Amino acid sequence: MACLPLTTPSTTVTTTASSTALTTTIETQNVLATETTTNTVTSTWYTTSIPTLTTIVTPTTTLTPAPVTSTPVSTATVTETKTVHVGQAAVQLTNPTPIITAASRSYDDTTGLRINNIPFDVGLYGVTSRTLIIGINGWVSPGTTDSGTYVNEPLPNAAAGDPSWVAYWADLYVTQGTTQGIYYQIDGDEGSRTLSIEYFMSFYGASVCAFSSLVPFMKFIYTNEIFLQSAYTHFMVTLFEEEVGRVVFSYFQTTSTKASTNSAYGTIGVQRPATGQYNQYSYNVQPQEGLTIEWRPSTNQWTQVSSGTC
Repeated sequence: MACLPLTTPSTTVTTTASSTALTTTIETQNVLATETTTNTVTSTWYTTSIPTLTTIVTPTTTLTPAPVTSTPVSTATVTETKTVHVGQAAVQLTNPTPIITAASRSYDDTTGLRINNIPFDVGLYGVTSRTLIIGINGWVSPGTTDSGTYVNEPLPNAAAGDPSWVAYWADLYVTQGTTQGIYYQIDGDEGSRTLSIEYFMSFYGASVCAFSSLVPFMKFIYTNEIFLQSAYTHFMVTLFEEEVGRVVFSYFQTTSTKASTNSAYGTIGVQRPATGQYNQYSYNVQPQEGLTIEWRPSTNQWTQVSSGTC
């Protein structure tokens, strides 16, 4: 039998047993004597610590990486496209000189507007000058006849200058507090210079009368150009040094709703009423936005340079 190793006793138990284990009878001298022998047995008990096997299970987490999928990052450039009217709220000339602006007042049927000291001759149908009359209602003249007539008529008609380039004879208006106005700019080298006159206007009534109920709010509306964005009438007249009389009309924004009852959608052409010379491009027809037309005295014909977008 194998012996287990003993540890230091943790408990000692002592047991005393008292018993008459052996009885011997001796007969001596007729005397019976009884001898009692008491055996004391002392037992020492040791507790034996039997090691207990304890299994400690330590969970082990094994991380298995998921497959890495490479997703390409797009580096494409996103271009935001906005559709706006050409010249909707900005003068097109790069270095304009103002003839009139709406900074301090409105303008309606004003006369006396001039461009003086032009560095080359401008002229039409035999009349030349270095001064231009700027008709506020959409025409330009190298002559001496000035007029604020706002009701357009078919050509020829001296109420629109004599002679004159009639870009858009209509009842036009410059509204105070906006970027509207009439501007000009001379470009190019001597011998091939151009003179451009830009009209940034609205129809009379499209900017004021049609909104008379908003009078308490007019200053705010004018300043922020809320409704005027749909009321602009915006076009340009370009004259050429190298060919006296040649003209190009460019129409940037012309979809303004005509609120005025005083005028239709304008007259376009060239004329010299004193001699009956003229070439009318259109009468009471709203020009398309983006339309560009050219007239040359050598042919007395209109050429459409671009047809517009609407």
